Amino acid sequence: MFKKKNILLFFIIILSSGIFINAHAQFEIPETPEFQTSVYDYIKLLSPVEKSSLEEKLVRYSDTTST
Repeated sequence: MFKKKNILLFFIIILSSGIFINAHAQFEIPETPEFQTSVYDYIKLLSPVEKSSLEEKLVRYSDTTST
């Protein structure tokens, strides 16, 4: 019984201390770019060809739908 109380007290202290609250997993919002485009690749995941191709597809989609 004493061991269960110690474990419970330990978890209460850990959770109330805010150790887990300080996790920051959010992406910082960048400044508004001067040049507006359909594709913003901040982490350079796409090659220039892929980025251009995706942008062309998005423009065509935008032109053919009302969405």
